[in-house]
Amino acid sequence: MISFGPPPPSSLALLLEPPPDAPPVADSTFFLTADGLMITNPKMPLFNLQFKRLAPDGKWSRANWFAKKWSKANGGQDASQWFRNDATVKKLIDQDGVFGVPGLKPEE
Repeated sequence: MISFGPPPPSSLALLLEPPPDAPPVADSTFFLTADGLMITNPKMPLFNLQFKRLAPDGKWSRANWFAKKWSKANGGQDASQWFRNDATVKKLIDQDGVFGVPGLKPEE
């Protein structure tokens, strides 16, 4: 079950919004079946969502609504590498460094 509340105030909030084909539900709760790539690293497992459908038998579709919304919210910029152009990401990198740990720098 995926549940959504009010999005945080940043461009990254687009990641937390329900997909456009999600049915309207009073409590903003819906179920998805997800297909993607699971990277199992003991320190940080990651799941890269590639396709989704409304459970149990919705139509499969690409999980690219974020890129479309990001592009629209950023004056039509190309979203293929949105993370290189996003103001929020740039601010966080300036603040916390590329590893998200202030003071930790990559080897040169």
